[in-house]
Amino acid sequence: MNILIVDDDVARSSSLISYLTSYGRIHTSEITTATNINDAKRLLAACYFDVLILDVMLPKRDGETANPNAGIAFLDYLNRTSMLKKPEKIIGLTARINDIGRYRVSFEKHCLTVIE
Repeated sequence: MNILIVDDDVARSSSLISYLTSYGRIHTSEITTATNINDAKRLLAACYFDVLILDVMLPKRDGETANPNAGIAFLDYLNRTSMLKKPEKIIGLTARINDIGRYRVSFEKHCLTVIE
């Protein structure tokens, strides 16, 4: 199984990797990370991932401020383009509990979910 984690919070990505390798029986070689939208696009153009774990608020590129609409815009693009290999499962993440209600509808539109 190949998993792509797209999150600009390196500590949270590390926690997810620890959890997946400890409890999910996933090897670290099966997990790839990206910290921005452009890197995620590059990775999804290059290879197929079974699962995408996507932060809701992301910068477009390194050094930029995270945008609260970037995750949703990326999902829309992922569903419209044939240039990227769309994962079978996509999970949205947010650190802000108030964002869950706001973004859940947009994620579920693409058969996805948002979790805290």
